[in-house]
Amino acid sequence: MEKNSIDFIATTFFTSSKLYYLVHWLGYPPNDHTWELVTNVGNAQALVNDLHRRYPNKPGPTLLTPTSIRHF
Repeated sequence: MEKNSIDFIATTFFTSSKLYYLVHWLGYPPNDHTWELVTNVGNAQALVNDLHRRYPNKPGPTLLTPTSIRHF
């Protein structure tokens, strides 16, 4: 298991013009979920895209690309 690997992204939250993702870390219990800025989850683009496909009404872009992550 890679250190600090993201297992899945549970939900999103938008505040103060910033988008956060609730990250479930692989091998850690739910009480260790953390809120991460969109720029901190760029290495998990497929998981972010999957969340937004499953929950299109959640805050955030419909699909993230490497460019949208860097410039969000």
